[in-house]
Amino acid sequence: LRTYIGFLKEEIEGAEDYLRFAAMAKTDDAAGAAMAVKLAEVELQHAKDWHDLIVQEIEKQKRILAERGQEAPPMMLESWKYEHAEYVEKVSKLKHMAEMLKN
Repeated sequence: LRTYIGFLKEEIEGAEDYLRFAAMAKTDDAAGAAMAVKLAEVELQHAKDWHDLIVQEIEKQKRILAERGQEAPPMMLESWKYEHAEYVEKVSKLKHMAEMLKN
């Protein structure tokens, strides 16, 4: 899961970079800014794809452990709870920023 979370964060960072560029370039380079917004949205979709895979893997692990009469490690669940909250907050802000930069 750590690797998947790392990939998710990289996609979010990529979207942030594109949107920062778009914000700076909007008045001087409309075409470049528009391309950056488009690519940021692609990065956000990639982040969502990683997010969905992480959720599937956690559910799979919980199922496997339940079949063995065990519970998922609390640290794993707490770690994901934190990462998920961070993901939701950042993605929400980035989507809002992308929409603002489109106009």
